Amino acid sequence: MNASQAKQILSSYRPSGQHVHDAEFTEAVVAARSNPELARWFAELQAFDAIMTSALGRVPVPPDLKESILAQARSARSAPVVRLPWWHWRAPIPVSAVAATFVLLAVVTALWLYQKTDQFADFRDELIQQGLENEPHVEVQTSDLLQIRAWLNGRGANGDFALPRGLNDLKPVGCATLEWKGSKVAFVCFGNVLHHYHLYVVEQNTLHHPPPEDQPYFEDSGAWKTVSWSHHGKTYLFSGMSNFSFVRRIREAGQWHWSS
Repeated sequence: MNASQAKQILSSYRPSGQHVHDAEFTEAVVAARSNPELARWFAELQAFDAIMTSALGRVPVPPDLKESILAQARSARSAPVVRLPWWHWRAPIPVSAVAATFVLLAVVTALWLYQKTDQFADFRDELIQQGLENEPHVEVQTSDLLQIRAWLNGRGANGDFALPRGLNDLKPVGCATLEWKGSKVAFVCFGNVLHHYHLYVVEQNTLHHPPPEDQPYFEDSGAWKTVSWSHHGKTYLFSGMSNFSFVRRIREAGQWHWSS
């Protein structure tokens, strides 16, 4: 099953579990888990469905709605059609129309809230820019990772991060704290004479639609190559390494084996 077929099937996926025993949906879910881009799309789809379900669930339903609709239907079948000029239109609004208006407002509100959520792309681009513009580049210069962790933790950022083993040979040169919508972000700079890399770590629940769990998601941010993933409640953004170099390092070290 390719990504296009999986998307078509998952577009009608119900999050409440009705499809749990459906072989076609099971195959599509498995395909999504093995494809980072598809997994991200599926996660956003489920988040949107949850927002819609919650918004519609809060719409009050009049207790006599069914009887009102049936009465209106019977009346419409039996009553003669009388066409009035537009200036004579003063008929009372039926209950069903009021309920429909509430539903429409709930849908519009849900769509607005969905669009206003903190998208990961905004987080990525803004943090990359902050990391480049800050002067000095780091607040603490040290190659001691234990000192970096302690310093970040002491300032409310997340110093207890874990990296894939394929990045263990990178040498830190310093760290700083950045901010994203009021949340602290840990920033660690790695590098040597030839290469320069930035790591950003934030609590996963800070973001709406974070990248997939333990699956690399590659995206360019301006001139920077970035890879992002989520792991044990934290979201990671790593920049400066090409997709090929990152994947080769991870595979050679044993993909997604972690060290703290």
